[in-house]
Amino acid sequence: KRQEITLAQSKYEIGLQKLNETSSSVTEMQQQLEALRPQLIQSSRDTEELIKTIEEQSKQVAQTRSVVEVEERECNEQAEIAAQIKDDCETQLLKAMPAVDQALKALSVLNKNALNELKVMKAPTPGILLTAQALCIMFSVEPRKVGPVGNKQDDYWEPCRRTLLSNTRLIELMENYDKDNIPAHVIARIRPFCDNPDFQPQKISQASKAAEVLCKWVLAMEVYDRVYKEVLPKRNALAKAEESLAVVRASLAAKKAELEQVQRLVDELNTRYNATAQKKKMLETEVYECTQRLSRAEQLVSGLKGEKERWIVRAKQLSQDLYNVIGNVLLSSGVIAFLGPFTLSYRQKCMNTWRVMVQAAQLPHDENFSLAQTLGDP
Repeated sequence: KRQEITLAQSKYEIGLQKLNETSSSVTEMQQQLEALRPQLIQSSRDTEELIKTIEEQSKQVAQTRSVVEVEERECNEQAEIAAQIKDDCETQLLKAMPAVDQALKALSVLNKNALNELKVMKAPTPGILLTAQALCIMFSVEPRKVGPVGNKQDDYWEPCRRTLLSNTRLIELMENYDKDNIPAHVIARIRPFCDNPDFQPQKISQASKAAEVLCKWVLAMEVYDRVYKEVLPKRNALAKAEESLAVVRASLAAKKAELEQVQRLVDELNTRYNATAQKKKMLETEVYECTQRLSRAEQLVSGLKGEKERWIVRAKQLSQDLYNVIGNVLLSSGVIAFLGPFTLSYRQKCMNTWRVMVQAAQLPHDENFSLAQTLGDP
């Protein structure tokens, strides 16, 4: 009987413990929900703010990209124009370069002995004299005045011999001559030589190979200057185009850098948005699950509220039954063993006598002993 009462008492106590744990869980879940809701609200605000910021920055990216695309088209157009002008300049200059290259090549094989032979020539031909005159004009060497008073004439042969042909650096000076900036007055004096039949390399070569090389060089400088002057306006236009192109490229580079910076900011914002949105989703899931668990727990607690009170009373009763089990079982045994055949009044009289004896023996028992309650299913 003790085991039976103990088992029943344990079931009620375990049930009460579970109800108490559920009630505690309800309180904890309520507190958890109270803590999660502000976080969810703040996360929603953060997400909305990030969306607004991303939209604003995306507009700026679109605007900057549009400006970059326009400037890039302009830059490409200007670069194309500059390249075309440069090609035209180079194409025209190439017309003069064969003569210049040929003259410079001839200079490279011109040696000191050939110049000395030319320098010591006692009776130079008209072609050689013209070559000496042209060479002096190219290097701004003044002629010597010769002849009777009143009929002085320019002599270029002697100044050419002393100043130019005797200069050991003559070939180097000719190779490094600033052909892009020949003075206009020099070219104006050289140009008539080009149409002079005596100033022709083939004819001059018959008298001196060195003079032929010098003649070719003078003619090449004239040809280059003529072509260069034709190209000069285009070169000026090219310089302006390249200057303008440099400005556009610098502006384009700055815009691209700005676009890259803004795009990087948008990427960072998108990363933050994804993290915030994921956090918000996790909070929403957590709130939803917590709400569902809380609802089920509250339903359980509410549905068993009446049972809980009954279980408390019953658990206390079973505790008291367990305490009184010795006396109650002793009395029950006496009733079953001895009082079955007797009348109700006699049985009652015996029961009163036995209760007094049990009480005298200090055995715990129910004051209102009942056989049905003692031996019935607890």
